[in-house]
Amino acid sequence: MAGVGYCGQLTYTTAKTQALLNRVNETGWAVYNGSTNFLAIAGDRQQILIDGLGAFGNTNYLPASSGHLWADNKISSVNIGNAFECRLQFNVDPTAPTDDRFDLEWDIGGAGTNVISTRTITAPKGEDAFDISISIPLFSLEAFVTNGCKIFINADTGQDFAVTNFSIMLKQDYFDN
Repeated sequence: MAGVGYCGQLTYTTAKTQALLNRVNETGWAVYNGSTNFLAIAGDRQQILIDGLGAFGNTNYLPASSGHLWADNKISSVNIGNAFECRLQFNVDPTAPTDDRFDLEWDIGGAGTNVISTRTITAPKGEDAFDISISIPLFSLEAFVTNGCKIFINADTGQDFAVTNFSIMLKQDYFDN
């Protein structure tokens, strides 16, 4: 037949097939909401705390060997090489119309010395409250597995905000064993 190419037959050993099935079995997701949903940011850097006890959380679809993806107020990874999608949502209420920006920091060291990603959030004009929903891909190497990944709000330029209604959705896309 003209135009039809033959690539050969794919062959997998039993061990290779089982390894692929294990990786598929280790994908999954969970949503964690906070029951204590208030954080006052007063021109400083504070860790986002989500206890996972709020309404509408869902841990029914966690990866097979993982008891959690979020524990002790940080993203957890059991292996080097795992990949995640993180969606963080919350409400922000500036205390004055000049409070216009802050940074979200994903930190695998905890002290601000090992920030792996930063997103600057700019408030709309005025003093109106606004909602944030931000997604970020993450992957875990040694420091991530050892320390976890904490999320901070950094308003160190003097902004004051009331932050409420925290929710985090974590999806493990890839699992390396």
